[in-house]
Amino acid sequence: MNDRRKAVADDLRVLAGDLRNLVQTATTDLDARKRKERRWRLLSTAFALLATLATRRVTAKLWALLTGEQPPAKGPPPQPPAASAAHPGESPFSQSVSPAPADGSQASSMRR
Repeated sequence: MNDRRKAVADDLRVLAGDLRNLVQTATTDLDARKRKERRWRLLSTAFALLATLATRRVTAKLWALLTGEQPPAKGPPPQPPAASAAHPGESPFSQSVSPAPADGSQASSMRR
């Protein structure tokens, strides 16, 4: 008798849960729920962005305080300045090529 009563009570609990879900689904506005979820996503994204910016600032100040140097820059390492060209707009590679002598001495040595 107790087993039957327990089984009926379990079935009634399951039925009550199903009815609760049915009522909730029938009375919930899906568009309003999507708007709430979108607002939540925007709020959490904004908070994450602000936390990241604050963390970077604090870390940069701590780095300067602990090492006495400026923190490393984000991005590729700085490149040394390029060799200056003789004429503006001229490639630095064009300076390394020298013209052939006018007397043709180099040209004759290459034919041998």
